Amino acid sequence: MSQPEFEVILTHEHTDFDALASLLGASLLNPDAYPVLPHQLNRNVREFLALYRNHFPFLAHNELPKAHVSRAIFVDTRSANWTKGMDKQTRFTVIDHHSLHEELPDGWDVWTDEVGANTTMLVEKLMAQQARLSPVHATLLALGIHEDTGSLTYVSTTDRDAR
Repeated sequence: MSQPEFEVILTHEHTDFDALASLLGASLLNPDAYPVLPHQLNRNVREFLALYRNHFPFLAHNELPKAHVSRAIFVDTRSANWTKGMDKQTRFTVIDHHSLHEELPDGWDVWTDEVGANTTMLVEKLMAQQARLSPVHATLLALGIHEDTGSLTYVSTTDRDAR
């Protein structure tokens, strides 16, 4: 009998709105995966979640099932804190808008693009799927793009971020 498995979506500590919105976007695209909140959130993100937490599928590390993690999806980062259940058999996917400065291990799937916000790549995929979003979900996705592009003013901002 095979052991139970599940997928997780992880992001970096000191989570900003782009990372949080990326957790949401990836969870909408991978509804069977658990989006896991890091231990440390930026103050503005903590305050946002204090108001709207019940609108999102986010879990804390201690709420994960006790089972093997078959796949870990890292968003807005190439490395995140590992969580219980991950091992050498865990498959890894990276969804990140930051330039690759180091080689990732063989077998890792990487989805990267030069956009101002990581959320932009996920929103484009959601739009292609004609996903229907709640107002609170749409707001968080917009906040992710807004924060990481400096309200669309940073040099790294692309026309894709503004769509």
